[in-house]
Amino acid sequence: FVISEANSSPAYMQMMALSFMALRLNISPETVDTQHQFLLGYVKPGAQPDFKVTLAQEAQRIKQNEVNSAFYQTQFQVFPADNRIDIRGVLKTWIGNGQPKTDLKHYSLVLTYKNGVTSIVKFLEVNDDKQ
Repeated sequence: FVISEANSSPAYMQMMALSFMALRLNISPETVDTQHQFLLGYVKPGAQPDFKVTLAQEAQRIKQNEVNSAFYQTQFQVFPADNRIDIRGVLKTWIGNGQPKTDLKHYSLVLTYKNGVTSIVKFLEVNDDKQ
C-alpha cells in the first residue's frame, strides 16, 4: 500500500476497512467494549455521536444475549473516487452455547484521509433487498 500526507492507495483503504470490520464484527461479550472504544477513536468527530449510540446498543445486546460473532469477507470492492469500500461476506453468530447462525451481509464504509489520518465517516450495513 502507499500513503502520503495527502493521499492513500486503494490497498491501504482495503487494509483499514478490514481492520475496522474486525473491530466491529469479530466480537464477544468480553471484547466488545474495548474493540468498540478503539473503533470510535477512528470515527470522524462529527459522526461520533450517532455512531457511539449505535455501538452502545450493539454492545448491550451482545452482552445481554452472550453473542459471539465472526465475519468472513467474500467480496471486496474499493471505490477510490468516493473513498468508499463495499464488503460482502458471511457473519456467523453464536448466541450462548447454541449453533451458529449464518447470514450473508453487505457493509459499506466511507473513509477520509487528511493530514496522514484515516477517519470513518460512515459504517453502514447495506440492505440489498431494497436495491
